[in-house]
Amino acid sequence: MKRLFVATAFAASTFAAHSHEVDVSLIWYSFSPVERAVFNSQSFPAGKYEGIIDFEEFEAWCAEVTQTLKFNVDYKYDLVDATPSPMTSALQAIGAFDLGGNVTNATESAAVQLDIWRVLDGQQPLHNYAQNSSVKVHYLRNQWHQDLVYFTEVQEPTTLALFGATLIGMFFLRKKS
Repeated sequence: MKRLFVATAFAASTFAAHSHEVDVSLIWYSFSPVERAVFNSQSFPAGKYEGIIDFEEFEAWCAEVTQTLKFNVDYKYDLVDATPSPMTSALQAIGAFDLGGNVTNATESAAVQLDIWRVLDGQQPLHNYAQNSSVKVHYLRNQWHQDLVYFTEVQEPTTLALFGATLIGMFFLRKKS
């Protein structure tokens, strides 16, 4: 139990203090049948969830194995964004792997879930992931139900600037015609 408390405190310190409340409902696992993974000598169902966050579809991963949740139930969560840390870097790499479309079945989903649990517990992931800072890590906290983590892609400022410049150029070309 002491190890779990230390791991939870370690994970909590990685995420910023500023948060806002969101509505979350998880529908089911992304892949069926659900695989199980052994973490800290116990077997748990493991894999990516599909759900709704503030009326938008999203995919999330379990962040706390000792908490529970029910599918198709609306919960209130505190959405907290990760702050820079070694744990955040490891989660960004896993997130890039996930967002890259590399998780395609229940077995791969369980393997990635296990690596997320290991990272949040202060351990090294079992698999090697390429470092990637273009992924944002979000943590969903709920005092009574399972905490979740999910990933989004960060738009690079130069990409946005190039896109904006292209739009402006197209506007002026159209105006001259």
